[in-house]
Amino acid sequence: MPLFSPPRHHRAAARLRGWLRPAAAATTTAAILWGTMGPVAALYPSGSALAVSEMRLAIGAVALGLAALTGRGQAARWQRREIPAAVAGIASVAGYSVLYFPAVELAGVASATVVAIGAAPLVAGLGHVLAGRGPLSRTWLVTTVVATAGIGLVVLPGALTSHRRVGIILAFAAACCYALQAHSIHTLTRRHSPVMTVAVLFAGAAVLLCPLLPRGVALVSGSLPALAGVVYLGLFTTAAAYALFAFGVRGAGAKRNGAQRTDQAGGDQPGHLVILVVWLVGSTIDSEPSVPRL
Repeated sequence: MPLFSPPRHHRAAARLRGWLRPAAAATTTAAILWGTMGPVAALYPSGSALAVSEMRLAIGAVALGLAALTGRGQAARWQRREIPAAVAGIASVAGYSVLYFPAVELAGVASATVVAIGAAPLVAGLGHVLAGRGPLSRTWLVTTVVATAGIGLVVLPGALTSHRRVGIILAFAAACCYALQAHSIHTLTRRHSPVMTVAVLFAGAAVLLCPLLPRGVALVSGSLPALAGVVYLGLFTTAAAYALFAFGVRGAGAKRNGAQRTDQAGGDQPGHLVILVVWLVGSTIDSEPSVPRL
C-alpha cells in the first residue's frame, strides 16, 4: 500500500468519473443518431409520416428483440409493480413516433426536431418539481435556459403560418412523450438490462401501431431507397440509439437521471442537427424543406 494514498472520497470520485464517461458517450452518440432521423424522414412523400413511423418501430423492435434474446446473462423476471412504468413507456414511445413524424412534415426538420428533443428537458424538469423530488441543479437551470433560447431562435422565424404552428404543437407533445419514455427507461433499467428494457417498450409500441403496418409495407414495396431509409431508421435511430440511451440512463446513476439525463441527451443535438439539415436536406430554418422525395 502506498505511503500517501488519496483520501477515500477522492478515490470514490475518480471511480464515479470513470463510470460516467461511458454513460455520457452513450447518450451523446444516441443524440447524434437521433439528429439524423428528421432529415431521413423528410425524404419521404408527404402524407407518409405514420407509415414511416410504424416501419421504424417494427424494424427497431425486431432488432432489439433479437439482441435481447441473444444477450448474455440471466434476465430478471418482470414484476407486477413494473407494469405501470412499462405501459407508460410503451404509450410514450408510440406517441412520440406518431407525433414527431407529422411534425416534421408540417414544421420542417429543424423546427420539429429541436422542439421535440430540446424541449424534453424542460418538461422533465417541471415533472421533477411537481412530483416533489427536490430542487433542480444550477447546471440544469442554466442549460435549460440556453436550450430554450436556442429553440426560440430556430422556431420563431418560421412560426407564422398555421401549419407550422400545428407542427410545433405536435413537436412539443412529442417532447412530453420523450420525457416520459426517458423516465420509464430509467425506472425499468434498475432491474433489467438496457437492451431488454427498450426491446419490450418498442415491441409493445409496434404492436400498438400495427394497424399502420400495411401502409408502411405498401410504402417501401418496390422502392429500394424507401426500404433502405426505413431500415436505417429502425436499426440506427431506433435500435442502436435507444439501446445506447438506455445504457447511459442506467449508467449515470439515479441522481443524474430523469430531467438531468434527458437534458444531456437533448442538449447534444441542435448543433449537428442544423448541419445535417443544411447539407443533407438542403432546407433552411425559416423556409419549407425542398428535397428530392424517395
